[in-house]
Parts: sequence; C-alpha cells; structure tokens
Amino acid sequence: MAMYYRSLIAALLAGLFSAQALASGPALSEVLGAANLPSPASAEPLASSTLYDCSGQIAETGVLRKKLVGDPRAKTVMFIDRTVLRANGMDYPVRQMATASGDRYVWEGKGPETSLTISADEGTLTLKGVTFSNCVIVGG
Repeated sequence: MAMYYRSLIAALLAGLFSAQALASGPALSEVLGAANLPSPASAEPLASSTLYDCSGQIAETGVLRKKLVGDPRAKTVMFIDRTVLRANGMDYPVRQMATASGDRYVWEGKGPETSLTISADEGTLTLKGVTFSNCVIVGG
C-alpha cells in the first residue's frame, strides 16, 4: 500500500494531473450530482438498458458512464458509472435494490418520490410523486 501512495505522490509531483487538466474536466460534484439531483437526460445511450412502457410514460434503466477527468499529456482518463432511471427527459441517479418479487430502482434525492418497481408480471413507475402503473418491458 505504501508503494501505491509513493507512486501517486510521484505522479502528482511530476505534473501528470496538472491543475489545467483538472480544471478542464467537469467538477466532481457535477459528475456525481450535487445532492444527488436529477439532470437533463444525457445524449449518451445507457449501457445494459431496459426500456419500459408504463401506461404511456416511457422509462429506461441502465448504466451511464461519465468522463470524470483527463490529462491528454498523460493519457489519463477516469470514468464513473452510475445506474440511472431515464424518464420524462431527466436522468435520475438511482440505487437498484432486489425485492422478493423483482427489482426496485429508487432515487434517493430530496423531493417527491421517484422510483421504478418491476416484478415478473407487473411494474409501477413513480415520477415526482405521480404513479404510472402497468409497466411492461418494451419489446419483451
């Protein structure tokens, strides 16, 4: 472990992570979401995604990869993967939880509840406190 820290300090001293490179990338709070806030839906497609139709309201769950910082001189890039619920033009960072009958994706931000609960034969989407039932997988 000590060798790791020595290498990290050496890299920092050598300027591999220059202040300019760090300044050019998005702020960590921007990438992680300040207070876990939803953000406008990214143009990036979601990896491992599933599309749902919940009584006409379309929702998608999947993994969104965001570039954190990069230094072109050192060819260093860091990414962070977040599970998101994409609905109504917004990406909600969610935590996936297993339930006895299926999966539940819950946004843990402040404000009205936003979640998606899916079981073998039914599902429910709640967006900002408004519930849409009869969720089915599109194409499934």
